[in-house]
Amino acid sequence: VGQIERRELGPTEACQRVMAIVASPTRYPWLPWLLAHGMLSASAAVLLGGGVLEVAVAGALGLVLGGGTRLGDGAHAHIGNLSPALAAAVASAVAYSLAHVAPEVSPLRLVLAAVLIFLPGYATTVGMTELATGNLVSGSARIAGALARFLLLALGVALGERVVELLGLAAQGTLPPDSAPVFRGAEYLSPAVAGAAFTVILGARPRDLGWIVFVCYASTLGVYAGGVVLGASLSSFAGSFTAAAVSHITGRLRDRPSTVLVTPAMLLLVPGGVGFLGLSRLLHRDLDAGLELALRVALVAVAIAAGLM
Repeated sequence: VGQIERRELGPTEACQRVMAIVASPTRYPWLPWLLAHGMLSASAAVLLGGGVLEVAVAGALGLVLGGGTRLGDGAHAHIGNLSPALAAAVASAVAYSLAHVAPEVSPLRLVLAAVLIFLPGYATTVGMTELATGNLVSGSARIAGALARFLLLALGVALGERVVELLGLAAQGTLPPDSAPVFRGAEYLSPAVAGAAFTVILGARPRDLGWIVFVCYASTLGVYAGGVVLGASLSSFAGSFTAAAVSHITGRLRDRPSTVLVTPAMLLLVPGGVGFLGLSRLLHRDLDAGLELALRVALVAVAIAAGLM
């Protein structure tokens, strides 16, 4: 787009470039792809306050679900569409079974970390942004698609939990207090690990790794600073504002698309986890908690969208 604006490329050449990009093979082979999924789930477990056991199991589940995703993408379209539900069912069955023998494990925290890459919080945020900017058709369609993904994930979790219950391994789905950390300062490394994982999963160029990690840290610092100065309700706004500002400045200086940098940071901020928890509570017939979490999803999505704009 920048080359077209500077009249360095014409429409025909630009279309050829786009078609070449779409037809290009996956940037990273199998092994880095699997490792990235494991790293992402493990870092998510750390950020959610998980202990050593939860981080280890989340990383292992990330490896398994990442491999299943890669296979599902190359399989029949119907199987690929069911990948989120199947992944959530597997993660749920493992999490609730583990919680039966290890009470300190939070099954919902473990499931959240394992299926983080499937959560449609980013689509929810983009949909809110489009609605706010007057793009009603695309915004409504994106919000509806995100809701369908939430429902698929909730269905998978309910299925996995029910299978475990039938096997006599029922466990409570609460979110207990934070476990003992993996090691002191582990949470400070999580944005770097998550940024590196997103670089591989989203197919970014290796030379953009440092900048992606930098923006992830900037977004995380924005959340913490916003929570102190503006309060917890506006911390997501501060995080998204910081990520978008840093991404746009860096993109202009480097003549690179800011989306490459801001997308991973947004995936660390999106309200997908909150929405997923809300649907889980509704499935457990806890209507008050479910509706409260659903309202929080809307508020966080609006705050992130406002920060981006």
